[in-house]
Amino acid sequence: MTCKYCNRTIDSRFQFCPYCGEKIMIDSLDSKTTKKDYIGCNNTESNRFFTILLLIFIFPYGLPYMWLTRPFTKKTRWIISLAFILTSLFGFIMIIVGTSLPS
Repeated sequence: MTCKYCNRTIDSRFQFCPYCGEKIMIDSLDSKTTKKDYIGCNNTESNRFFTILLLIFIFPYGLPYMWLTRPFTKKTRWIISLAFILTSLFGFIMIIVGTSLPS
């Protein structure tokens, strides 16, 4: 099977391309592979919802879970990760500045 995003040959059992990280869609399968052979979308919407909940409430667990289960595209995962990292750094800087100022 060939990934329609990066045109590399991949195994048909993958849900995501191991090279570019994009989700493999059923319409991108070769003619030899049937819809029955596709191991895909095991409740992707519920997985996406669960990932969002983890990111909101328990982000230290949500970020690795998001990267392991890949409910979003690679670009979206990078944007979410950078947003959480920058927000955390800003929070730590505000704590340090706030505690070091004289009362």
